[in-house]
Amino acid sequence: MSSINSKSKSHAMEIIFPLLLFGLFAVMSLFLVIIGSDVYTKIVKNSDDNSKIRTSVSYLANKMRAYDSEEYKVYVDRMSDVEVLVFEEDVAGYTYQNLVYYYDGALREVMIQKGYTFSPEFGELLVEGVTGFWIETNPERDVVSFTVAGARGTQQSMEITYRSGDIK
Repeated sequence: MSSINSKSKSHAMEIIFPLLLFGLFAVMSLFLVIIGSDVYTKIVKNSDDNSKIRTSVSYLANKMRAYDSEEYKVYVDRMSDVEVLVFEEDVAGYTYQNLVYYYDGALREVMIQKGYTFSPEFGELLVEGVTGFWIETNPERDVVSFTVAGARGTQQSMEITYRSGDIK
């Protein structure tokens, strides 16, 4: 009788041990998937934030290069309590200002005729999700520096030399 009990216990162990091993493997696989998805989510958020910052800085650099001509004026101004990078041009006897600025969590742009009231909320959204935009000018060197900050605390700066005119 005891040999039958020992055989059934041995047979039960042969079944339970692989099941326990499979269960452990399933639980560990689940933990690995959860950890991996969290890492993937963080990577995607960092990539998105960096992309927004790079896009903003590239846009501003290209805008500066496009307005690097003696027929345009580029300067920093404060309008409606917002710091604004102004690209000014004359068209058919009228002076227009293309304004780039940070307002309400986004980099924005608007074109107005000089002298008209500037309302920052009406600007076209360029890049949403940035947390700051700072502009500095160095008139002695004709340099404009700008910094864009992202939601995760990262920042990118660029310095552009304006070759065709004076920077205010």
